[in-house]
Amino acid sequence: GDPEKICNDVFTTELAASFKAGSKSCVDEVEKVLRDVNDYDLQVQDVTVTGNTATAKVRQGKEGKTATFGSTIGSGRSARTT
Repeated sequence: GDPEKICNDVFTTELAASFKAGSKSCVDEVEKVLRDVNDYDLQVQDVTVTGNTATAKVRQGKEGKTATFGSTIGSGRSARTT
C-alpha cells in the first residue's frame, strides 16, 4: 500500500490525525505499520448496518486487539470508532 494515499484518500481527517505520534506524521506511522505487520489474520467479528452507515468490529489474530470501524456507505472513507 501507499501510506500517503492511505492517509489522504482512505482515512478521514480525524483518523489520519490519530496516527500522528510526536514529530511523526500519519504517513510515517502508516509506513511503520506496513513494515511491521506480520499477523495477517484479521477476523470480522460483527457487522452492523443502520441506514447508510456500516460498522465492523475487527480482531487481529486469536488474541489480538479488537477495533471498530465505521463508514458512511458511498463515501469511500472509513474511520476507527473504538
